[in-house]
Amino acid sequence: MAKKASSDATTLISLSKAKARVVEAYDGAEQLADKLLVKWLGEGKVRWSCKLFEGPSASDLRALQRKVAEAAAAGVVLLTPAPVIAYSEGDPAFWRTNPKIDWKENSAREQFVFGGVRAYGIKVALKDLLALLPEQTAAAPVTPIPTGSKSSKSLIEVEVKKRAAAGERWDSITKASVSLHEWMKTVSAKPLESRTIENRLRDWDLWHLISKK
Repeated sequence: MAKKASSDATTLISLSKAKARVVEAYDGAEQLADKLLVKWLGEGKVRWSCKLFEGPSASDLRALQRKVAEAAAAGVVLLTPAPVIAYSEGDPAFWRTNPKIDWKENSAREQFVFGGVRAYGIKVALKDLLALLPEQTAAAPVTPIPTGSKSSKSLIEVEVKKRAAAGERWDSITKASVSLHEWMKTVSAKPLESRTIENRLRDWDLWHLISKK
């Protein structure tokens, strides 16, 4: 099991702030940032801890498994099985369970099991995260492009194609447009509003490149 990331040894930042740094580093590619951060946590490359960790211990796990087995023997149908592993705070393996993550609330919970693990107030080691980000974005802020140096169409077209090549896909054009609006604010002095971007994605035949459908 991994040791808890101590605030005495390294600076910790919230899960939401960690995600924001990855999003910025990868030019606003939010879905890619989600995947990368969870991957790094699951590989133990980024240490983590939390304010509250709830989940069965090894002894509790055995009792929970017996309870589920007894219910099944009695003919009670449970929608989810008992967990098979007792995770602990700071354990990279927890992130390999495909947990349900609430990025805004900095929390995550084990899915598809009865009485699974729940972690609240998640923080990660900033030093670990920065070591994995592209060097230039980890050290320097993005410089906005002067108005008129590039058209809005060329900016958005290049960005959408970049995201498509990275495998980013969205099920909502509205959410994708909001993400592009937030990105555009970092590179343009006059970013288009998200609703305008939504219309342009359709007008310029770009939406299909990042659509899940």
